[in-house]
Amino acid sequence: MAVEHERRPRVLLVDDAIDNVELYREYLSRNGYDVATASDGEEAIARAVNENFDIAIIDIGLPKLDGLSVIMTLRSYAKTRRMPLVTLSAMTGEKARAAAIDAGADMALEKPCTPEEVELIVNTLIHR
Repeated sequence: MAVEHERRPRVLLVDDAIDNVELYREYLSRNGYDVATASDGEEAIARAVNENFDIAIIDIGLPKLDGLSVIMTLRSYAKTRRMPLVTLSAMTGEKARAAAIDAGADMALEKPCTPEEVELIVNTLIHR
């Protein structure tokens, strides 16, 4: 008899800082998520549009296309319009958070952010 495996939630993690990518990818993978990565804004859009993700975590300061532009672009596609999008940025304060939300992010996190915090947000937004 074949064993059915529950589908692991898919996370697109977008950051050009390899240390951050490895930290969050390792933690999320160990905790039941299927994590794919992108290191710039153009790659993020291509992956999000051509693959299926449950959520995307997007750094603001990306090469080629910044995170806010990525979010606005993803909100314009039917496939990704309702996907939860979270910013993760070194920019702090109310103005930075407001810019992320105005661009279409569901939530704006500030770096440094623990992997546990990221996982809590991912889990909350996926299951809302």
